Amino acid sequence: MCAESQINAGKGFVSQSSLRRSFLKFITKKWYAFFISIVIFGGLSIVLKSKLPAPMQAYYMHIRPNLDEIKSPLGYIALDQTSQLPIWTQKNLFNSNLIAAYINATSTLDEAIEKCNGMVTYTKNDLLSSKSIYTKRPFNVFFKNANKQLNCSFDAVVSEDGIDASNFVETIEKKKYKNKESLHIPFNKEVHTPVGKILVTPNKGNKKIGKIRVTHTPLSSITIPLDATLEVYNDDGVINLNIESEKDPAYVIGILNSLLNVVSEKITNNSREAIKQSLTQAEKALEKETNPKTKEYLMEVKEKLRIDLEGIQDEKPIIVIDQPRMAAKVFDPKPHITYILLIIGLLIPLIYYYYQLVGRHKLLVPQEAVNRLNSDYMGLIESKRSAKHLYSLDRSIVSMKQTIEKTGHYKWCVAPISSINSGLIEQIKEALEKRGQKTMVISGEQLSDDKLQQQINDNTSKKILSIIYFESPLKNNELLAKVQSDDAILWIARTYIDKLDQMSEIAQLFDKHNGLQSVLVTF
Repeated sequence: MCAESQINAGKGFVSQSSLRRSFLKFITKKWYAFFISIVIFGGLSIVLKSKLPAPMQAYYMHIRPNLDEIKSPLGYIALDQTSQLPIWTQKNLFNSNLIAAYINATSTLDEAIEKCNGMVTYTKNDLLSSKSIYTKRPFNVFFKNANKQLNCSFDAVVSEDGIDASNFVETIEKKKYKNKESLHIPFNKEVHTPVGKILVTPNKGNKKIGKIRVTHTPLSSITIPLDATLEVYNDDGVINLNIESEKDPAYVIGILNSLLNVVSEKITNNSREAIKQSLTQAEKALEKETNPKTKEYLMEVKEKLRIDLEGIQDEKPIIVIDQPRMAAKVFDPKPHITYILLIIGLLIPLIYYYYQLVGRHKLLVPQEAVNRLNSDYMGLIESKRSAKHLYSLDRSIVSMKQTIEKTGHYKWCVAPISSINSGLIEQIKEALEKRGQKTMVISGEQLSDDKLQQQINDNTSKKILSIIYFESPLKNNELLAKVQSDDAILWIARTYIDKLDQMSEIAQLFDKHNGLQSVLVTF
């Protein structure tokens, strides 16, 4: 293929549009390099995403004690033993300090995780990573009478009436025991499996999700990380609860709701026991009392305690101000890693080829430079047997014709960058003569002939084009030494990338001949 310098009168420079077209044309022919680079960096992104831990996300909730009614059943009446008289005082066991104490207790968190079946997780495994499908699970798995430190997993595929379980793995003291048994577990029926008794119930999820990995994690492995990030603040009766976890948001919020229910249940049970104790004290005091008025008062106290004991289950000891929710979402780099690495995979070959063609070989021509070989050469590096050779040669001929008409240069020196044959020069001659330009081809070895020199001068006056060429690039210096300011140069080169260094050297040499015009032809 060939391309020509875009020449302005007295100045040689490349237009920005020509530069862009040339470079884009070149990189499209190097598509395989971009494809390989993108595949490599795409694979790297998959590996990095599988290795990077999930970011810790913060969650919070705000609650307060239910103290709207000071005489609520959550209070209890106790006998003041220090007084000589049977004076009864009402106390409220349920307060913000007690709530905070219950929440901070590790046993409370353990119980909350157990009650919401938090030891069981559901993931969808890809090639190198796994993704939680907690909210999309089509079934629930309950391990009946399981050890709290049970560490096991199995694959499950949902069917019409249950799940098909397989690939059971149990880990005991860091040793894995695999069982390849496959079995069908119907819904709502306890079944003995290699990892213990299991109950599966249906859930409103995606039944077409495919194979799911069900994992039972030891309770301590869940409690310890959550307990380490759990923070409880008592701010003037309002309890602020904060926690951090990398788990699925629905999973963490489920644990927080379960924690709230467990604390409420503990408070209610403790209040019930306190009322029972007060009731027992009142009954004993009533048995010993002889004063009719005090006896009547104790009867009223006893009745009130009995009513409180019956109605305590209807009371809500905790009022939720803010439901458990996610705080400001933490930036997760994982989804962006793929895009960043793919862009890098695209830019690396792009920068490399730009450096090879423009930076390293200095083929980019600024507007102020005169007659430098231009960056349009970037579009010329392709197969030497191009099907567009004839069309490209025609473009070069048009450029020569325009240069001749603009400058009046009728003496052209052929400066081959690689060995050429006379057949190519003859093609150029024939193409020019078809366009009405009389042409004479002269061998460089004949330049020493005085008569031939006179003939060249006569051709110039008669507007006959003289093409002087050397077949070997080794004689370029000899030819260029004879180039004059009213000459033009026809550069001819094979389209080999390994010729770029030589092209750059010749371009720099050519800069010294200000005012000359050129056309570049490749074959």
